[in-house]
Amino acid sequence: MTRLKKLLNNVKWFFQRVFRKNHISDIETWECNHYLAKFILPRLKALRKQELFCYPPDDVSSISVSKTVADENSKEDKENLAAWYNKIDEMIFAFEYALYEDSTDKNSTDFYIRYYGEDPYEKFNKDFDAGTLNFNDENVNYEIVNKAHQRALKGFELFGKYFLYLYD
Repeated sequence: MTRLKKLLNNVKWFFQRVFRKNHISDIETWECNHYLAKFILPRLKALRKQELFCYPPDDVSSISVSKTVADENSKEDKENLAAWYNKIDEMIFAFEYALYEDSTDKNSTDFYIRYYGEDPYEKFNKDFDAGTLNFNDENVNYEIVNKAHQRALKGFELFGKYFLYLYD
């Protein structure tokens, strides 16, 4: 996309946000998952950095069940709080995956190296940059890509399950 076309699109989307009743531009619905991930991820990371004092119950099916305030002297509460931090970490992974799983982005490389120690798209990107790209399965390490995808799905399940408990 040329710089001028990108600028014109940004102007168009700005005016859509300003003048539409719902203040939502076309780009926000075309890439809704990406847009939401950009909004949610920093908030999950901020929640994760806080010192949390309570954790959700294992069974969240009952509306009458609220979060448990952790007793700092209780080994069980410390373990439950650690498990809650781990669940938040998995949610963070899922939203990072939603943002960074694209093979042509530098953030994608950083994401895969941070979590898996290698970039499954490294050969693909080298071939792409060299202009010798062959679209075949040998260019991508799908074992890592599939592991990341499955882990992200679990993280999104946790997000859905514990959505009402994302507070402290």
